[in-house]
Amino acid sequence: MNKQNIQFSNDKQDDRPLGDYGKMANLYLEENQSFLHVTLMMEGELMNYLHRAEDKAIEEEIHLTKEALKKYPYPSEANPLQREKHLQVLISQVREVVREHMIQNLNN
Repeated sequence: MNKQNIQFSNDKQDDRPLGDYGKMANLYLEENQSFLHVTLMMEGELMNYLHRAEDKAIEEEIHLTKEALKKYPYPSEANPLQREKHLQVLISQVREVVREHMIQNLNN
């Protein structure tokens, strides 16, 4: 298939670059939902679809990170490095949950 002749988006706003979640969604669709991927590409809706998936994942990541910090606040008396390490551990766990949710949503 010649990708030069395929319109990935009907909307110029969707021509902006994809972030990590959008790239993951694209790769997942290519490998596991190829019919949907090709259909969206041919209809010029692929980028819109990927940006919506990415936006939803980012919103979920922000929400879950806030919730995790409420449930597991920074240790009292922690120095800045300990606080950063604590935050990075929480973010890593949140991102894994978000990735799983995104895959589930792409399968629906």
